[in-house]
Amino acid sequence: MDYMYKYKNRLQSNGGSLANQIFNDSKIEFEENLSNPLFSQTVTVDGVQKQVSVSSTADPNKRRILFKENDINWGDIVLHESQQWLVTERPFFNRIHDKSKMTLCNNTLTFEVENEREIIGYDDLYNPIYADEATTTIVEFPCVIDNISNLKTPTGEKINVPEGDMALFISYTTNELINEESVFQMFNNDYRIVGIDKSGVLNEEGILMLVAKRIAKSN
Repeated sequence: MDYMYKYKNRLQSNGGSLANQIFNDSKIEFEENLSNPLFSQTVTVDGVQKQVSVSSTADPNKRRILFKENDINWGDIVLHESQQWLVTERPFFNRIHDKSKMTLCNNTLTFEVENEREIIGYDDLYNPIYADEATTTIVEFPCVIDNISNLKTPTGEKINVPEGDMALFISYTTNELINEESVFQMFNNDYRIVGIDKSGVLNEEGILMLVAKRIAKSN
């Protein structure tokens, strides 16, 4: 009786199968390899260090990543080699590891928000008197920017839009700053968000595509 025959019999007696055992062994081997710096890299997600396998693609601004099941989510911001990357592809688990793609965040969507102030009274003209000086908080969203003219319809046709409009991809968020009519500055121009595409969102995770229209400067 050869070794493989005995191995199959042992698996069947334990209620398993050869295929399942191969997948389980491969999964264990992959996770062990993640602890080896020759096969993995350390990245940071939400302040937590994780071991992943990162490989290059034909596009220098994109990377393939392999990682333990459910270790990284669609839409996460990954800090890799001192740069921020957006996980733009929904992870797929092949019974050994999760795999996905991430794209370099080439800009930051920034809003300046006034902080709430304590009103301690009113002057003779009923203007509020505050207990402290006005302060602001900077809220940032790492983003991937693409010229919207590069986008295509599902049939492969280019979308015709005015020159200068942009598409920004950010992590899914419910922050009230991300709404149609929000205005922000970028590239020495003012832009207004005129559309929010949630087709890249599932179960409150994924990516949002923001369509931003350049605001014409007044003379």
